[in-house]
Amino acid sequence: MEWKDIVTGVSLILVVAGWIFTRWKDRNHEIFKERLKKRLDMYDSLVAAILPFLNPGPDGAVSASSSSLAEMLGAARTKIQLYGYSDEISEYESFLSYLTARNLAEVNHSLKRLSTMITKKLRKELGY
Repeated sequence: MEWKDIVTGVSLILVVAGWIFTRWKDRNHEIFKERLKKRLDMYDSLVAAILPFLNPGPDGAVSASSSSLAEMLGAARTKIQLYGYSDEISEYESFLSYLTARNLAEVNHSLKRLSTMITKKLRKELGY
């Protein structure tokens, strides 16, 4: 075996290894992008569901109708269960349980924790 055959073999191995590594990195990036799209959709749904609670009317009442609010809360719950992390899921579930129990002080406290958590995680995921 000559020197040029060894160089050719090593070059071939390096090209194949580089190609495999590039495909692996591309695949991981595509998975990341799809996960980010799903999580952004989850955040959009969650923000739409809690926005009436963050901006109540002048008398302190939530301005959305109860049926549309229930639909928004249910859609956000489904998306959080599918795409959320465990701390997001538990915080949203505690928010809903306080809301069902009509414990206004705990709803406000949970809403503050939830909105802060959403903001921090969203900014981190987007790289801000």
